[in-house]
Amino acid sequence: MEFTKDYVSKIPEPHRDFLLSLWPIIDSKLKKSVFRISGFPFSRLYGVLRERHGYEPFEAVRVADDLKAAGLIEEDQDGFIKPTQQGEALLLVIQGVTRGSGRVPAFPQP
Repeated sequence: MEFTKDYVSKIPEPHRDFLLSLWPIIDSKLKKSVFRISGFPFSRLYGVLRERHGYEPFEAVRVADDLKAAGLIEEDQDGFIKPTQQGEALLLVIQGVTRGSGRVPAFPQP
């Protein structure tokens, strides 16, 4: 699925903040960091929503459930949350990052 800026603008702010709190996972992949982040515990993500929106735990769970139902995040058996491939694609649009074309360098534009 291709995400547009129009679609991104319709995402409620709490959901966008929750997704953006997962950005370090993708950033560590993009930078090919030796230390790659594979996921975050729910408590860290809840903290973001608590701080920015005053959400209670049940409200943060609802945001997470919405994002899971949309196929944007997944939770492993240890309770760590990470974006799905579709979630990563959406985060790249939100952050304004274009995907590289592998090892082929970008051709300069005039």
